[in-house]
Amino acid sequence: MTFTQRVCIGVLCLLANIPVLAQPPEDSEPPTLLPPDVRLVIDVSGSMKRNDPNNLRQPAVELLVQLLPENSRAGVWTFGKWINMLVPHKPVTPQWRESAQQKSADIRSVGLYTNIGEALEKAAYDAKSAAKKYRTSIILLTDGMVDIDKSPQANKREWRRIVDEVLPALADAGITIHTIALSDNADRNLMNKLSLSTNGLAEVAHTADDLMRIFLKTFDAAVPAEQVPLTDNAFVIDSSVEEFTALIFRKDALQQAQLVGPDQKVYSATSGDADVKWHRADKYDLITVSQPLEGEWGVNADMEPGSRITVVSNLNLRVRPLPVNVFKGQVENLSLV
Repeated sequence: MTFTQRVCIGVLCLLANIPVLAQPPEDSEPPTLLPPDVRLVIDVSGSMKRNDPNNLRQPAVELLVQLLPENSRAGVWTFGKWINMLVPHKPVTPQWRESAQQKSADIRSVGLYTNIGEALEKAAYDAKSAAKKYRTSIILLTDGMVDIDKSPQANKREWRRIVDEVLPALADAGITIHTIALSDNADRNLMNKLSLSTNGLAEVAHTADDLMRIFLKTFDAAVPAEQVPLTDNAFVIDSSVEEFTALIFRKDALQQAQLVGPDQKVYSATSGDADVKWHRADKYDLITVSQPLEGEWGVNADMEPGSRITVVSNLNLRVRPLPVNVFKGQVENLSLV
């Protein structure tokens, strides 16, 4: 393959949002993409009543629970002064998913203090002993500063402990930390240190309404998936696609979304088709279709931005992935086979 061909294929791959596998040295074994291990760490301190008054954390966590692939592991921790394992850290199965969806209703804003350091340690409880069979990511959502005591000096000492002890331990274990600051009062300096030191994303949700979009962005970084373009309520599925998942955000919460297959068959939440799994929530539909027909599919719904189609395909490229964070003047090489 020529250099020009390599660059062209790489550019097409990036434009198409196709996740590809890291290119190994020539004398190594072919690469494998490890399954994801996603650990959600959610602030439930009392200040979240002000910064997330409609408790949008709950549907955001519920959506991520539904999106997790069944070859992954996941868990959910909530924290204020104390840390609670809301959803046990286990392999994702239909039973785990159902339990997680039910327990997401317990996310509230009732905690005292903001114990970020211990929350990270609890979520990374197996950092020293975990077998490297998964690609581990922590998604941390908070609206505050390090706050474990009424004493400012105690809080400063805890801040330094997080930066000097907790963060290096997680980085050495290969754990990526994605941070979401909900409010301008959050400790942006600490959030940036946590994310940049582990090649994670550091995002800010200036309003609670930004939360779902940013949760999805960090989820995509933790669990990359192939996507196909969704344009004018239509998308094309080719013969390489074994399964697709349509995430449809509805402008009208009461609207009944539908999919229309290439053969003009109409699918809905009440169709009961064996190859279709349909999850309907207050503001979105999540539809997974196995062994879909090849051709153009349509969506009957007035969609909000952020709607998308992800696919499971037998088409892959091997490429050394670019870093999540690239700084001005930094040069990165794109190579693939």
